[in-house]
Amino acid sequence: MSTGGSLSTADVTKKSNDKENSHISPKEAFLEFDTDASGDIDEDEFFHLLETIGIKADEEYQERMFRKFVKRGSTIDFDGFKHTWLLLGNPKQELLDRGVKNLPKFATKHQLVKMLEKVLEEEERLESLAKAEAARWHELQERTNERTKLINKAKERAGMELGAALDAAGQVYVMGSGMTGQFRGKSKNT
Repeated sequence: MSTGGSLSTADVTKKSNDKENSHISPKEAFLEFDTDASGDIDEDEFFHLLETIGIKADEEYQERMFRKFVKRGSTIDFDGFKHTWLLLGNPKQELLDRGVKNLPKFATKHQLVKMLEKVLEEEERLESLAKAEAARWHELQERTNERTKLINKAKERAGMELGAALDAAGQVYVMGSGMTGQFRGKSKNT
């Protein structure tokens, strides 16, 4: 757990899921702490967040921090949460956790936060592309399954129609002599 009061997604994940060496995005963290699925973080959820990331403080301090990040009403929306996450977090560690190498040795926290914002935007862009591709693949699979069902129904119908046509054709030829008289003759059964 982080002891300096900085938010690390690895800390959040370890505490909540007992997974080592993993990190979550601000969106995943937001969804994890939005326990009532309201789309906003309320005061109780925010206090739970502070406790989870290791910020030990009295209620008054927690309330001041909450009011600091509330934009409107009495809840924090995702954008406010992301801003909170970036300010309370350890951007250097987050960048390292995400595989960013060659960080500037004397970069300020503000510079690291800006770098982290860019990395997160790229992660979100790639995630949305992956979701769109997954949706397209799912749609393709559904269309393929539907076509397979239709093809199987058509084959079944074609088999029934062919059988009916052969039955009808066989009855005509057995009972008749054919168009050119080729079926005149005695049956083999007699």
